[in-house]
Amino acid sequence: MKPAIVYSFKKYRLTIDRSTLYVSFLFSVCSTIVGFLLFSKYFLNLYNNWPGIDSPIKSFIFHLFHLINFLFEFGLYVIFVYVSLRSKYIYKILLLLFLLFCVSVEYGYITFYDRFSTASDVDIAIKATGEQRSEIIFGYLNFYILLILLGFIVAQIYLCKKNNFLGLKSFLLLIFLYFAHATFIYSAYKVFSLKNPSVNARNINENLFMPLPVGLNTVINSYFSYIIREKTVRIPLGYQSELKPKNNIIVVVDESLRGDHLSINGYNRPTTPFLEFLKSTNILQSFGNCASGSTASLASNNLLIVGENISENSDILKHSLTRPTLFQYAKAMNYKTYFFDPQKDDEWAGISDDMKYIDHRVATKGLILDSNIPGYDIDFKVAKAVNKIINTSTGNFIYIFKRGFHYNYKGNYPENAGKWSPIIAIDEKDSKDGNKLVNTYDNSLHYNIDPFFKLLLGDVSKSLLNTTILYTGDHGEAFLEDGKSAKHGGVSKLEATVPIILIGEKIKIDTNYKASHANILPTVLDMMKYPVSERKITYSISLLKATGKDNLIRKYVLPDLDHVKIIDFDK
Repeated sequence: MKPAIVYSFKKYRLTIDRSTLYVSFLFSVCSTIVGFLLFSKYFLNLYNNWPGIDSPIKSFIFHLFHLINFLFEFGLYVIFVYVSLRSKYIYKILLLLFLLFCVSVEYGYITFYDRFSTASDVDIAIKATGEQRSEIIFGYLNFYILLILLGFIVAQIYLCKKNNFLGLKSFLLLIFLYFAHATFIYSAYKVFSLKNPSVNARNINENLFMPLPVGLNTVINSYFSYIIREKTVRIPLGYQSELKPKNNIIVVVDESLRGDHLSINGYNRPTTPFLEFLKSTNILQSFGNCASGSTASLASNNLLIVGENISENSDILKHSLTRPTLFQYAKAMNYKTYFFDPQKDDEWAGISDDMKYIDHRVATKGLILDSNIPGYDIDFKVAKAVNKIINTSTGNFIYIFKRGFHYNYKGNYPENAGKWSPIIAIDEKDSKDGNKLVNTYDNSLHYNIDPFFKLLLGDVSKSLLNTTILYTGDHGEAFLEDGKSAKHGGVSKLEATVPIILIGEKIKIDTNYKASHANILPTVLDMMKYPVSERKITYSISLLKATGKDNLIRKYVLPDLDHVKIIDFDK
């Protein structure tokens, strides 16, 4: 057997065991090949979307950078495996568990969402409720980890006679190398992304060597995103009204609400008969199937509250973090602001600075503290609370982010409330039966939407005297129509298809206009009577002013706002 490789530098000595190094290299190559073969179509899609750069010199530098990073990523992966195999058992177990976790989560995201994870996914998972975490763990669990575990065990058995001598220093050095590399890549991509917002090639290198690099880099990027949100402040408004508002404005954002599954928008099942009744009395008007800002909750919400008009030349991430929000405008017009969030316990959307513009934030704990209600009924408690507010006071701006209709859809209504069947099981991880998915989803819509608005409105003649409601979804859903398993967070138009509905007395609008989330903020500004002369940012047109002649091509973005990918909704 060949002797170990020994490097000496002054008093430091580095010994590398050849056998372990060869096994680590072989393990890394094999696991990379297996990963590529299992999910080749996703990697090919990434290559097909490789960004173009106008300047030949910049293009050369960009591709050279990726080639070097490609090789460096692989080297880091080999080092990770080497340290795992030669470490003392406590560190060996920790590193192996982390590797298995990354494999399970990343490949789970591929099979569940048709994409890799992003920093926003980590943020959402951290701030999820216990119910949501259990759904995430079960939904994204991926059994390809058994292949990795088997390979690691075989490698460890082969090297069983080797001493496991690496300890804390090697463990910390490995972590440092990954953090240093991720920091460098994060900074470098910021430079490239300034010139080319569609850069998404990050995933090509990070995901090719199994999900270890992307899993770690996703966590690190989420840390950077957290720091940015903590330190960033919104652009202040230079206007403060001296008048007290005499109306109420409610913005209801439903979770995972696909616009073309509402009967009020022409769907062939009676999912929203009460909304249809309201339309027949001329107090409800629908813009049909509209475009959300993104296909996942966090990005979509962050764009909606700042009224982002998505375009190729827009710095979308910067705008989402710095531009004034609906809550800022509401405070400038002296509204009392409410944020009802029956999905989360902790603040999760926007930035920390936003909280100073929210007078009352009512989250999951506050809604269920005094009652033992099932999760699928928590929206109804929100509706009752809001009804009390609007019937006893004016001058309120209320933003509701409903629990709504997230997968698994069977958990969104009680056992005996189903109208259509067959349905998916409550513990079904990822159904491949599109008919079951649709039936279960439609059942949840039928159970929730109409009762929610009946409770919110109560006596319509009284509640709408001074109140106007805008209703939309954060994003749509896909039910295998295009052969993919993604529910949302992917690229398809269906995942960006949401309703936009306006409820109020004596409101005349042209519903021939093709609306999107970008129209909501300027519409609210008109409802607040925020002076046009004080609007320093150019927004989309208000729905109170738009006509069919104002139609433009609508756009939406994928969930990763750090590496924006813009898609035309109307193509």
